[in-house]
Amino acid sequence: MRTVIVSVLTILLSGLLASLASAVPHSVLDLTPPTESLGGLRPGVSTLADAQQVYGNHGLAFIGGMEAFAGGSRGTKAYRWTPGPTYYAPGLIAETPIGSTLITTVALDRYAGHRTSRGLTTFISDSEVNDLYGQPDFAFERQVDYHTILELYYFDEGLLIVLNEVPNRPNWTVTQIILTYPAYLRVKVGLRTREAQSAQNVRDITRLYRVWAQLAVSPD
Repeated sequence: MRTVIVSVLTILLSGLLASLASAVPHSVLDLTPPTESLGGLRPGVSTLADAQQVYGNHGLAFIGGMEAFAGGSRGTKAYRWTPGPTYYAPGLIAETPIGSTLITTVALDRYAGHRTSRGLTTFISDSEVNDLYGQPDFAFERQVDYHTILELYYFDEGLLIVLNEVPNRPNWTVTQIILTYPAYLRVKVGLRTREAQSAQNVRDITRLYRVWAQLAVSPD
């Protein structure tokens, strides 16, 4: 009986914390920069001028979405640097608040041309992620358009790593890396936790994933 009561209280408390986290305005968050960089750029430290000095003029500017996806602001402008002749090719993306040149989010989307400080890039296996960063703070499984993706959250590093099943590659492969403020990721985890308690398409697999990582077995 005591175990049941503790379990119920734990669920209620986690839901309350998720609601509080998602309700905190971004203006009052502790925006300490992450410990990692991506492509030589570090959110909260690097500027658009820093990126241009390394990569030249950006190929495309558009309304940002990576930062909002990672729990941050929706009012961002994104800049993309691509290796190919087309502006819409995969590449490095940096986002800044509208009206500012401070980079607050850096991302790679299905492009392996750059790495984090520790060497993480896209199109590597989840076991390689574990070798570089260890077990995540949180892991979620999501159903998106009839297929499953995994989201791994590393708070201090500021990393949200998205894994997909990619043909002719290991079962779970990194397809997207988002680097932003740790505080934003905590907000996002709060939202995901609340979704996992109420929605059918989100599942908190943190404990299961840590077991899989220890056993070096990818989740099915």
